[in-house]
Amino acid sequence: MGMTLNAINCRLLSAVIVLIGSCFAKMEAGASPQVASGTSACPPMDRTKLMRLLEDAPEKRLNLVFFSGWCSDCSAHLKKINDSSAILVGIFDNQARIEKVVARMRLANRCYTDSGLGKLLEVKTVPAERFVTLDSLRKVPR
Repeated sequence: MGMTLNAINCRLLSAVIVLIGSCFAKMEAGASPQVASGTSACPPMDRTKLMRLLEDAPEKRLNLVFFSGWCSDCSAHLKKINDSSAILVGIFDNQARIEKVVARMRLANRCYTDSGLGKLLEVKTVPAERFVTLDSLRKVPR
C-alpha cells in the first residue's frame, strides 16, 4: 500500500475536481430546471389556469407560444421571440424534455406544459402562436 499522505490527498482532490466538473457539465447541458424543491419549472396549464393568468394580466391579453422539444423549427422560433411576456407552452412532448429545452436555451419566459389548451385552441402543428384575451377564451366552446 506504500502511498504517501500527499499522494492520497492528490487523488482525493482530483476526484473532487472531476465530480464538480461533471456537475457543471450537467448544468450546461440543460439539466431539468427546478423552481423550488419538487416544483416543476413548466407545470401543466389548462383552461382554468389560463383564465387566471388572463385576469391578472395588465392588458388582459396573452401571447401563447406552442413548441415541442424535438422540433428544430421550434428552437429557431423560440430564439426569435422578443416578447418577454410571451408564455411558452410545450405540447406534443413530455415535460422533462420541454423543461430541458427551456433550460438549455436559457429562456426567461414563463413556461408551461399543455394540459388541454392545444386542443381547445386548435393547435395542430408547432411552432404556433395564439393571442388570447378573456373574451376570446370565453367564446371557445369547452
